[in-house]
Amino acid sequence: MATKELLFVGLGAALAVAGVVAVTDMGPVQVSVQVEETGGSGTDEVEVPNGGEGISLLDEETATTAEEHESGVKGTDPPTVDPTPTPEPPTVPPTDERETDLDISKIEFAIHNRVNEIRTERGLSRLRMAPKLRAAARYHSRDMAEAGYFAHTSPDGETRADRYDRFGYQCRIDTGVGDEFVTGAENIAYTWANVTVESDEGSISYNGNETAIGRGIVAQWMDSEGHRENVLRSYWAHEGVGVATAEVDGEVKVYATQNFC
Repeated sequence: MATKELLFVGLGAALAVAGVVAVTDMGPVQVSVQVEETGGSGTDEVEVPNGGEGISLLDEETATTAEEHESGVKGTDPPTVDPTPTPEPPTVPPTDERETDLDISKIEFAIHNRVNEIRTERGLSRLRMAPKLRAAARYHSRDMAEAGYFAHTSPDGETRADRYDRFGYQCRIDTGVGDEFVTGAENIAYTWANVTVESDEGSISYNGNETAIGRGIVAQWMDSEGHRENVLRSYWAHEGVGVATAEVDGEVKVYATQNFC
């Protein structure tokens, strides 16, 4: 069975990391991070790795009702980051999640729950799933899956900040360092639902298991410095996780977007 490439790319105003973990003949499994930050009081611009501070963990069962209770946060306007390299576009038309027999909600909540487990283990508070952030994340993952690109900025030039605006999400967070504040950040990744992936830790095969796929995506982010910093920023309170799928050369490709505030 073919194996896949794991390419980790972390991009931020103050950071850039990349490393290849394995090789594939069908395209890479990738992750990418975007951080945007601006100085407060209308003065200095700063760029800092992301992290998080959270609120209560939402499980899949309570998420729907929780979407009606998104709370505002003291926020920022983070700096934009360059998009990551785009892999080869799909050679077959993308399919939606119904055709791939994957429950994307399960993958999303596997990501969300694993992120909160990791934050709790490190003494950080849990992130709350924000409905508008989740909508923005789903929108971007779906766009990447349908258009066959992998980047923070779409081929049409739409950025993370544009997507926050599209879904009416305002983010401005005081970092607690002088006048610095941030306006959000983004991690993206893709992987494969049923193809064996080779990494430094050995072979990985999700066999279409949604929970395993979600946890594997978080593992990819945690193995990359920039993405890990996004996940562990102490000042985040909310996140939005969105997943979409596409069929590429007969295999199911899973795209994930994680937005922070």
